[in-house]
Amino acid sequence: QVNTAMHEAKLMEECDELMEIIRQRKQVIAVKIKETKVMKLRKLAQQVANCRQCLERSTVLINQAEHILKENDHARFLQTARNVAERWA
Repeated sequence: QVNTAMHEAKLMEECDELMEIIRQRKQVIAVKIKETKVMKLRKLAQQVANCRQCLERSTVLINQAEHILKENDHARFLQTARNVAERWA
C-alpha cells in the first residue's frame, strides 16, 4: 500500500507538471496567434489602401483618356495624350 501510494503521488505530481507545461505552451501559442493576426490585418489594410489608391489613379486616368478621345484636333490630341502618358508613367 505504501508503494502504491508513493506511485500515485508521483503520478499526480508528474501529471500536474505536464498540465502546467501544456498551460504555458497554450498561452505562448495563443499570444503568437494574436500577434500574427494583428500583423496580417495590418498588412491586409495596407494592401487595401494601396489597391484603393491604384483604383483612384486608374479612374482618373480613364476619365482623362475618355476626355482626350473626344478631341477633334489631331495635334492637340497627341500633345494632351503625351502629357497624360508622361504624368502616369
